[in-house]
Amino acid sequence: VTPVLQPSFVNPPANITVNCDMIPTSGATLVAANNDPNCPITANVTPTQSGTATICGGAITYTWTYTDVCNRTITHTQTVTVTPMPLPAFVNPPPSQNITCDQIPSSAPTLTVTNNGPTGCNINQTVTPVQSGNGTICGGTITYTWTFTDQCNRTITHVQNLTITPLPPPAFVNPPANITVNCDQIPAAGTVLTVTNGSVVCP
Repeated sequence: VTPVLQPSFVNPPANITVNCDMIPTSGATLVAANNDPNCPITANVTPTQSGTATICGGAITYTWTYTDVCNRTITHTQTVTVTPMPLPAFVNPPPSQNITCDQIPSSAPTLTVTNNGPTGCNINQTVTPVQSGNGTICGGTITYTWTFTDQCNRTITHVQNLTITPLPPPAFVNPPANITVNCDQIPAAGTVLTVTNGSVVCP
């Protein structure tokens, strides 16, 4: 007796890589068939799943196994690799700069963080900075640090340093030079002088 033809899976899926918003909830049901007109075999086979994946990545493996009436086993395996959601980034982070003594800020702006990801894998949040250092009209450096950690425990940081140019040093206006006078010209007191630093912004 010629044995029944061995079955095979119909259109078994290949390994694929998907975006974080396309993680499958289960594997497809496959048909095992032998296309034998005399002793046909047709069976629906559901897979077993191993591995896990989230929006942070991972891999899921589906395994289909079928054993026919002649105790012959066929197996197909598909691996679904999930690409992690895009990395977040700050929107328009301010650069470090030198500022004049009249430009000392009272605080720093709140920054937006986004990753332009698809629905379910998108990030759109705001971050307030932490301030360190200090500055006055006499100079100094103020540092603002923005830090954000996403759902995948990936951290991004932006630092802005504001270096303050101190106000110009003062000087006397038209200070009198040393003089020699006669004994009858001894002044009763010195002239009152004006002191200025010539600055419009921090006089």
